[in-house]
Parts: sequence; structure tokens; C-alpha cells
Amino acid sequence: MKGKKGITLIVGVVLLMLLVLSYLMLHSGNKDGEDTREEEVKTSSVAKLKEEDMASVSFGAKDNMLTFIQEDNTWYLEADKEFPVDQQAVSDLLSKLSDVQASRTIENPEDLEEYGLEDPQTSIIVTAADGEKTSFYIGDDNAVVSGCYMYLNDARDRVYLVDTEMKTSFLCGLYDLAEKASFPSITSSSITRYRIDKEDSQFAVNEDSNSKTGWTVTGWDGSKKPAASDAVSNTFTKLSSLSFNSYVNYKEDSLEQYGLANPTAVITADYTETVKDESSEESSEDSDTSGESQETAVDRQIVITVGNEDENGNYYVKTEGIQGIYTMSAEELNTLLDDDAASYLDTYVNKVSFADLSKLEVVRDQTVYTIVSKSVEKETSEGENTADEEDQETELKYYMNDQEIDSAEFLAFYEKVSGMESDSRLDRMPESALEPELTIKFYDKASGEETDVDYYAYDSNFYLTADNHDNYLLVNKMDIREMLEKLDNLLTDTQK
Repeated sequence: MKGKKGITLIVGVVLLMLLVLSYLMLHSGNKDGEDTREEEVKTSSVAKLKEEDMASVSFGAKDNMLTFIQEDNTWYLEADKEFPVDQQAVSDLLSKLSDVQASRTIENPEDLEEYGLEDPQTSIIVTAADGEKTSFYIGDDNAVVSGCYMYLNDARDRVYLVDTEMKTSFLCGLYDLAEKASFPSITSSSITRYRIDKEDSQFAVNEDSNSKTGWTVTGWDGSKKPAASDAVSNTFTKLSSLSFNSYVNYKEDSLEQYGLANPTAVITADYTETVKDESSEESSEDSDTSGESQETAVDRQIVITVGNEDENGNYYVKTEGIQGIYTMSAEELNTLLDDDAASYLDTYVNKVSFADLSKLEVVRDQTVYTIVSKSVEKETSEGENTADEEDQETELKYYMNDQEIDSAEFLAFYEKVSGMESDSRLDRMPESALEPELTIKFYDKASGEETDVDYYAYDSNFYLTADNHDNYLLVNKMDIREMLEKLDNLLTDTQK
């Protein structure tokens, strides 16, 4: 008996759950108290409108309607015919009215308020060329079935359930339908000059063949120093990745409103763009040849004026040559605006290949060691056939004070010299600096320029390096010790 009662109880619970589920499914498709005369119909067409038959269309929220008029197959904003309407965007929007489908029809609803249709907050009113109007009044959403309620024209006795997109699409903003510009396409490798001007500082990065890094940075005080090529490359990659977020205003008569009359910063970049020579293409067509069109490098410049931030974490920007005011991500722009000249200074003491030097001088304990490299004929073993002079193999050897030195020992030392990187930088030479423990002089083969680097004991953790270009760097003490150890090994082996 107990077993039968248990089974009966379980069956009862299951039936109760099925009844509850059935009720919920039925209720989800209806608002509370919805008229029982609802007729479920397979998708049916409610209205079909053609864009070419339209003279005007008004749509949007009740207190923020937009009206567009069509003249000679072109759409204009009625309130401002100069507004740059994106014709394709308007056509795409209006295509949603080409066949409005309803998934459900509710006949003679008792209370329109239950559907948000007693006082509809969203509407679409289309006026045809012959003056006939078709009006769509849209109410509440039905989240369960991804639809919204609507009635057509003045027929308030029939409510349709249509796709939610019918509502959301026509609640777009004005500038969602504006013809937008794209941020210029700039490759990082094409930039030759970059400058930022801010109220309290400015600096410029320039391509410079005379710089050991290929770049120089000039600070607000006019001082020019080599710029670290990796820092320059990183910045140019960020610049080339910029893009507009949103279109704000096509007019430029309200710059103060966006902080653009007294900007936060102005970013300027010079770059080259490769363009096809149209004249060469025409010439090729005229001569009936299949030759490739010629390309020409054209100098370009982009100027970005950065204004205030908006409430969404974007900057208002005005880009020279592009009509209107846009926004850009503050997070992306700040990676550029937070830089200063010091951000670009080379962190290496003097990173230069020995192949680019005519000689290297090392001064230690008042002794000068001059190191050069020479390409000499490779010695051949006895009995080995000698080749012609033109085919004679050569090898690179290194000499210190005219005495050949071990190549491996020297290169191990020079690797420490050229690869030495600083931890921080000082603005000026400390007055308390003693005599340098070491001086290394680099003589550039191409320009003849001399760079002298002095190495000073600074504190318990760092050495100070100072060169004749006013660079004062703090270097980890262990790096200096490793370099001096390699130098001692070289000098010891040479003196044997």
C-alpha cells in the first residue's frame, strides 16, 4: 500500500508540474488579462511599402522624431537639407517596411495600455507621393518571443506582434544616418615626422639619417637627441590604428562646445602615400599596351585637434581635411598624449655596430687602447691550391694598438659595451661626480662623428654614464662589472 501511495504521489507531482509549465507557456505569449479572443496565426503580412513611392518618412521616439523627405530619388533631412545623409543607410532602414510581418494578431483588445499602445512612445509615419499616409504605432516589448506590439494607422482594434527590430531600428540617432568619413589609412612605416603640442609641453620626432637610430626627438627646449627606434615604431603603430568612434556634428561652428577652440592637444604627422599615376594609366590605354601603371609617393599631413572628453570616455576630435566633429577612444589617444620627449630617448648607452665604426678607443688608468678591424687574406695551409686574387678568401681580424687580438675575446667585450641599457636618466651631470673609471670613444665611419662615453661610480647600485651629447644615464652596477671583466680578460690575453 505504501508503495502504491508513493507512486500515486509522484504521478500527481509530475502532473502538477506539467500544468504549471503549460500555464507559463500560455501566459508568456499574453500580457496579464489579455483578451481571450487572440487568434494565433502563422506569420502574416501587415504592410508592404516601396521606398520609391515614399515622399517623406518620420520616425522615432514621441518627443524626438526625425523627418526625411525624398526628392529626385535623394533623401534629405527636412530640418536641414545640408545635412550629409547616408543614402544607403536610409534605404537599408526603409527596407524594413517593404514587408512588415506579424507573428500574432490580437483582435479587439480590451485594454491597449497593457500593450503600451494607449499612448505609443514610438511611431513611424510614411507619406506617399500621392499623399496617402501609413502609420505604425509601436508599444511594449514581449521579451519572451523577441517581439513588440503595434497597431496600424487608426485601427486600434487590431494589435500585431512584430519583430523587435521594427522598433529598435527606427529608434536610431540622427548621426546613425549620416554619411561618415573614415580615418585616413596610414601605415606606420610611411610616417616621417610626428609632433604633439599641448598647453604645457610639446615635442617632435623626426626621421634623421644622421642619427644613429634613424630618428631624433626634439623637446620643448629645442634640444635634439637620438630617439629610440622601438619607441618610435610603437607610437607610429598606435597612430596608424586610430579610428573614429562616432559622428557628433557635421557643422564646425560650435568648437567651444566640444573643447576644440582651446584644445587639449594637437597631433600632427607627416607621411607619404603611394598613389597610382592616372596619366600613365590613360597613356597605357591610349597606346593599347598592357604595362603596369606607375606609382608616385605623395607627401601628406594629418592634423588631429583633441578637445574635451564626453561622458562615455571618448575625446571630441576635429581632423583637418575631414568635415565635422567625431569622437575617438580616450584610452587609445591617451597612450599618445601621455608621452613626452623623454619617452623617446634611447635607453641604450651607445648601441652601435662595430662595423659602423672606423675605430674604438678605450681609456683606462690613463692608458689608451685603440681597436680597429681589418679584412685580411685568409691564410692557406701548405700544399693547398691558391686561388686567383679575385677569388682569394678574406677574414676579419681585430687589432689593439697594432697588435692582433683574439676575436672572440674582443666581441664578448664589445657585446657588453653596445648592449648596455640604462635603468633611468638624469637631467644634468651631478656636481659630485669624480673622475671617470673608464672612457670609451666611438668614431663613426660614415660621418666621422665622435661619441665619448665616461663611466663613473655613482652609488651602491648604479654607475653613471655621461656622453658628449648631454646624455646622463644610470646603469646597473652589475652590467658595468661584467663589461670590465670582459675588458680585463681581453687585456690579460693581449699582454701574454
